[in-house]
Amino acid sequence: MEKAKNGINAQSNSGDIQPLSATSTPSTFKLYITGSGTITNIGFDTYAKNVLPNEWYGSWKSESLKAGAVTIKTYAWYNATYPRKPATDYGAHLTDRWQNYQHYVPNSGLTATNNAVNAVSGIFMVNSDGKVFDAQYRAGSEGDIGTAWGGVLSQWGTQYIAQNYPEYNYYTILSYYYSFSDKSSGYIQTGNY
Repeated sequence: MEKAKNGINAQSNSGDIQPLSATSTPSTFKLYITGSGTITNIGFDTYAKNVLPNEWYGSWKSESLKAGAVTIKTYAWYNATYPRKPATDYGAHLTDRWQNYQHYVPNSGLTATNNAVNAVSGIFMVNSDGKVFDAQYRAGSEGDIGTAWGGVLSQWGTQYIAQNYPEYNYYTILSYYYSFSDKSSGYIQTGNY
């Protein structure tokens, strides 16, 4: 993923990784740490706290950050449900390689980003059929809202909406991008899982 602002030894056997549910979130997933060559079982909130400050600006509006946190967790759940390479080469659901996945950096949480993750703890997105979807996102451009119902969230667009439409919450922001798209034929759903 592109940022808007510019414990066991791994096995290289893809048979070691089991897909998780598309309708019920697991409590953890397997993350391969490239620097140490290890796999860790990690919770979604912990993961999001170490991704959000590396994908969104910590100074952005809280609803933008909450939308980012839910997007990050949903993206991780989708990849735990439908694991892909290179993570599967190591028996993991995801890796910390930002070139292929999200930019996970241990202990990188900021007060604002941690607060946003805490505010949406346990909340994920599913499509109108109740299944997790590939919550894709891109940086977008400063001052540009991005495409409505295009199926790809704009990071800068989340901030644009949060700044210019303070009555909108994180769900409204997420729905702008993912509802009525190739990700969800109707309105997306959020909730505690």
